Amino acid sequence: MKSPFPNRRHFLGQMGTGFGSVVLQSLLQSTAPASPKLVIDPLQPFVPRLPDFPAKAKSVIFLYM
Repeated sequence: MKSPFPNRRHFLGQMGTGFGSVVLQSLLQSTAPASPKLVIDPLQPFVPRLPDFPAKAKSVIFLYM
């Protein structure tokens, strides 16, 4: 006989999908206006552009693990 209450696996599956949709909605929702200086040429999208912020790093340590 099947229980009228959902089991733990079903509950976690439903909750995970619910939280995932909330996160996806918040990521897709744009609250900040787009930057007017960010213009990407559709014919040459990989052309190097100027950085958004000036560089502050004086040195870099590479760790190969």
